[in-house]
Amino acid sequence: NLIDLMKEAHNNNIQNNIITNGKALTPALIDEIEEYTDYITFSLDALNEEVNTYLGRGKNHGKHVIELLDYLKNKKIKVKLNSIVTKKNIDNIREVIDIVKRYKIQRWKLFKFISLRGKSLENKNEFYIEDEKYEKLINEIRKEQISCPIVECKERDIENNYLLIDPIGNFIITVDSKDKIICNLENEKKEEIEGILRNEFRRKLGSI
Repeated sequence: NLIDLMKEAHNNNIQNNIITNGKALTPALIDEIEEYTDYITFSLDALNEEVNTYLGRGKNHGKHVIELLDYLKNKKIKVKLNSIVTKKNIDNIREVIDIVKRYKIQRWKLFKFISLRGKSLENKNEFYIEDEKYEKLINEIRKEQISCPIVECKERDIENNYLLIDPIGNFIITVDSKDKIICNLENEKKEEIEGILRNEFRRKLGSI
């Protein structure tokens, strides 16, 4: 029902930004969603296929994203990139610089690997990088002739800027590097959820 949701959002003046690894995205699907989509944000951590496979992106991930970028050149949908910087791909992130320069990218956000939940907790020692190495990479990238904004994203940025809704209807925020459920679609009425989210928004504003 994704397209129906996107239509509803679009009709209510809400911007639609699809964040995707691109695996299920095809030119035909892009044509179908173009009218309702403001942005597509691709996850791209490397072009090296061995590294992409190791990171779980899958075979031919980089090649497929580039093919989609080529197709989007003549579309009104704007494109952003997300990259996760880990111990395993910090040397390969530089490969993405050429892609950012070649295509009309609106923004490149580089997330420092954060172990909050699921597999990231299990694999923390394998992927974690120190702040110094992450910041050094960001500084090196900013010295390149890149026209789009380069946005860094560390632990505190995740805590302050993201609200998650999981498949069973839990609304989740991150506090002190741990997930906190603030309400649930099944357990609270719509008005109660609106009040909880409004109070949380005010609390966030007060902490800035």
